[in-house]
Parts: sequence; C-alpha cells; structure tokens
Amino acid sequence: MLRIKGEKRVVLFCVLTMLGIESRMLLGQESHLASQSLEEGMRHFYAAQFDSAIAVLRPLLQQRESDPETLFQANLYVGFSLIRQGESDVLIDKVFHEAVRLQPNRQPDRTRIPPDLADRYQKSRDALLGGLLVYCEPIFSQVILMDSRYGPQTDEGIPARFLSLLPGDYQLIVSQKGYKDHLVRVSISPGTQDSLLVELERKLPIWKKWTTWAGGAAMVTALVVTQISGASSESEKESELPTPPVHP
Repeated sequence: MLRIKGEKRVVLFCVLTMLGIESRMLLGQESHLASQSLEEGMRHFYAAQFDSAIAVLRPLLQQRESDPETLFQANLYVGFSLIRQGESDVLIDKVFHEAVRLQPNRQPDRTRIPPDLADRYQKSRDALLGGLLVYCEPIFSQVILMDSRYGPQTDEGIPARFLSLLPGDYQLIVSQKGYKDHLVRVSISPGTQDSLLVELERKLPIWKKWTTWAGGAAMVTALVVTQISGASSESEKESELPTPPVHP
C-alpha cells in the first residue's frame, strides 16, 4: 500500500487545489471569450456583415462546454445570417433545430430581431417540437411528464398542456387521491400535437376488502359445515336401518 507522509500530503493537497483553481480560471476565461465572440458576431450581423458574423460565430457552435444561452444565441444568429445570404432551407433548419434542442422554450427577442427572421425561426421550431394534451377522469388529477433532459414538467390546466416537447419517448404519471396512480409511456412526434385520455381506477376501500375476504371465509365455513352436517345425517340414516330378520 502506498503511504504518503504528512509533508507530502500537504504538498499534494496544495497542488490539487491549485490545479482546481487553474481549471476553474480556464473555464471562466473560455466563457468570457465565448461571450466576447458572441457579441462581436452579433455586431457584424446588425452591420449587415453576414460573412463576418458567420466566420466569428461558427467556431462557437463546436464548443459544447459553453453555456446553453451562448450556444443558443450563436446558432440563432448564424441562422439569421444564412437567411440574409439566401442559403438553403435545409442548412437553415439544421442550425435552428440545434438552437431549439438547446432551449426548447426560448423565443427570440422580437424587439431586436426583424419580424421575418423571427417568423422563420418560429416555423423551424414548430416543425421540430411536438405537443401533448392530457385529459383526465377525474378532471382535477395531477399530471407529471417525466423529461430525462430537462426534468419533470407539470401543468394544472384542464386539459394539462405540454407544448414544447422534443421528439422522443416520455413517461406520464397521473395521480389523484383515492385513485390508483397511472403510469403510461408516450411518444412525441415532431411537428404534431397529440391528445390522451387517462381514466383513473378507484382504490378499493379497506373495509370493502375486509368484507370481501370475510364473505369468502363465511362461504367456505358454511360449505364445510354443510358437508359435515350432510355426513352426520347420512351416518345417522345408516345407523337407523333395521337389521335383517334371522333366517330359520
């Protein structure tokens, strides 16, 4: 077994601490540089320098360690620049879909973005996301949609609405006091809104369960008693038969 003396432990701890601090500093510097690149790319876009905007922003799309907001904005403005350059819808949708996957519930700021660009992004977003309306019986049931990417979602409306879902499979949990919980798997398709009706099954009260069990036990007891009684009657009848006469 490797043993480290006290002095060496202190040195090792200091080294690891410094490495941790240095790593956090590097991440902070990278985040700061990414923010600067995003701001520069946006300035090029609003100056109608679309080639320059794409050249500055495109490297950010490969930096998966950047925060989702920075990546979302970078994809958004690369897509806007591609539109202004007259690029194909396939390429534009590819960039916009990546922005939607990063933040499905985000909408572009229409106070800064021209309406035609915001509408084009909305069209691409609607084509990718799906929705689900959940009707319940009883109507005031709690509905939880388990999303492995963004955590559980709830909605208290009637019906429960989940309208910004990425394509894929989800688990739906419906519950209500006095009813059995219902778990169902749902599959969301891109660009579609589906509906689902869930009818919960009432829980059987404890006294009803006991009554059912007691009734069954009583039936079994009665059957046993009847069989015993029947056997006793037959034995009595057999004992009452006259003895045959004695032959001469």
